[in-house]
Amino acid sequence: MKLVSYSKLALALSLLALPLAASPDDLEKSFQEAMALREKHDYEGAMAIYDRMLAADSNNARAHQERGAVFASQGRYGDALSEEKKALAMDPGLHLPHIYTGMIYCNKGRFLDAYNEFSKARAIKPEGYIVHMRLGVVCRRLKRLDEAATAYEAAARLKPERSAPHRALSALNIERGEINTAIEQARLAIKLEPTAVNYNNLGTIYSIIDKLDEAGELLRKSADLDPSFEEPLLTLGRILTLKGDYKGAREAYEKALKINPRDFAARQALRTLKDKRIKRVIVTESSSEWVEIGKGKARYHPRLTIRVKNSSESNLTNRTLEFKARFENCRTGSVAHARTRAKGAFAPGESMEVVLQSRKTISRCDDAGKPADYQVTVMGFIDTTSPFESQYLLDRLMDNPSE
Repeated sequence: MKLVSYSKLALALSLLALPLAASPDDLEKSFQEAMALREKHDYEGAMAIYDRMLAADSNNARAHQERGAVFASQGRYGDALSEEKKALAMDPGLHLPHIYTGMIYCNKGRFLDAYNEFSKARAIKPEGYIVHMRLGVVCRRLKRLDEAATAYEAAARLKPERSAPHRALSALNIERGEINTAIEQARLAIKLEPTAVNYNNLGTIYSIIDKLDEAGELLRKSADLDPSFEEPLLTLGRILTLKGDYKGAREAYEKALKINPRDFAARQALRTLKDKRIKRVIVTESSSEWVEIGKGKARYHPRLTIRVKNSSESNLTNRTLEFKARFENCRTGSVAHARTRAKGAFAPGESMEVVLQSRKTISRCDDAGKPADYQVTVMGFIDTTSPFESQYLLDRLMDNPSE
């Protein structure tokens, strides 16, 4: 005789107790029970409740709607889309089927279709907080940044106590190259909800603009608030590496690996830190400029000059050092690259100057002619014929050009 657990027996009895013509209160209670099961990832139990509802009333649009959401959680996107279509055929005034359908399209990489679904949901329920947040996400993926900002701002007005819209706006403004606005939004998010995610967000922004001490404090606060959150530890490890605090960096990466033993970035960073030929090469100074190709051409070669110091115990004289720079327009996402090699006197404690200038010319503005910030990331290599990992040397905004 097969034994049935108490919890499953109780669920079965509750389903049998549901009347064929359930009252609105009974139905709502069943919906809440199903949602509680979904939050525990008990999709089988939730589906049993929806099936019971539909057995009593096959035209229950909301049951089809939520049944589709369960299918989506299980990765059964075809069945999920079929259920959402049924729900809308029964009640075109529902907005959640459009939300669920849009989320499925996002998972499938069909962002324009997702945008259309979220737009339909907004037309039905313009006061919906989730509607605007989802629309903002897909607009960012489609590079419709102004429209994304409008959606997030609407969400912030609808839920002024929530920090998520402001955190999203801070990330959006990083993409637009509006760093000061990004910082303001990130600080507001912390003021509203001082969570680990929000401290990590502001710490990451400070790491981009080279405020490494401030970034480190924020990232440590984030890690203290949520010891299971690995992202601030990864960024902290990178910052400490840039500052030459290799012991602290190693500790941060080791903590990240305890949280997620499969974290590739942490493992790679620890391998890099073990290679003394690499880990002791640091940037001590940097400056950037724009090299114009001709008066009035409005096209420039981005150039970065860095001074690197050999702070290791290894003599790197006449060892091949390779440097790569990536210049990215924070507003449009366009990219230019530079690469150079250096070799010469580079004993412990000595420094050398390296110039990285892109062959490609780029505009200092966005597509609408508005000045845009550029972020430059520099990687360093030693003895490129040897099998070792690269090292992040610098990640910062280019200097504002003097007018």
